[in-house]
Amino acid sequence: MVQASVASYNDNILRRDLKMPLTIARESEAKLNIERSEFIAKSFRVASSQEARKILKGVTSEFPDATHRCFAWRIGLEKLEEFSSDAGEPSGSAGRPILGAIKKHQLTNTMVVVVRYFGGKKLGIKGLIKAYGEAAQLVLAKSGIQEFKPEASFTFKVAPAYFNLFIARLQSAVGNEGAMDINSDLLQVLLTIPQEKKQEVTVFAERAKKRGWLLAFSTKSG
Repeated sequence: MVQASVASYNDNILRRDLKMPLTIARESEAKLNIERSEFIAKSFRVASSQEARKILKGVTSEFPDATHRCFAWRIGLEKLEEFSSDAGEPSGSAGRPILGAIKKHQLTNTMVVVVRYFGGKKLGIKGLIKAYGEAAQLVLAKSGIQEFKPEASFTFKVAPAYFNLFIARLQSAVGNEGAMDINSDLLQVLLTIPQEKKQEVTVFAERAKKRGWLLAFSTKSG
């Protein structure tokens, strides 16, 4: 079942021979039960190892009583960062097959975490490799694939008197190329744009700050 699903999403979404950077289309969750052990796999889009580790803390809080929380990530373009962890399982039996699933589909800026609840029966090294690999493949099949387009994000802290004016000018500056999250209570605006627009928006933000529209702003790429 897992192999069929993965083959289908490879064929129908994107071909590997397109030679374009790829990432997951959406974050997903999948479950697998093997010999009374439950495996819960979760996929995430991540821009940095720092973001990945922050997400891991959230997974730990979500599954505090899990037996193991194994994971792997692959981040970057020219300089790929790959990392995996067996999280207490025998060496090479969990993190490596998870990473292998990510690499198989040539994904970047992707992390997969597989949570295990031990069911009382040991699976052995080969069984663990198969289980963690299948769980990772299953959640990636649900996640889908899309072309990876680097993005930049901004956080703007807006001066109260200029809140509506700033939003109007920002919307005019980015047009349909940006996704905005406006929080009027905190006087804060979050903006995500294509990486190639980062310099343009940075210049706009610096001018807005000089005019007193902004109290502060920060940016990051990923």
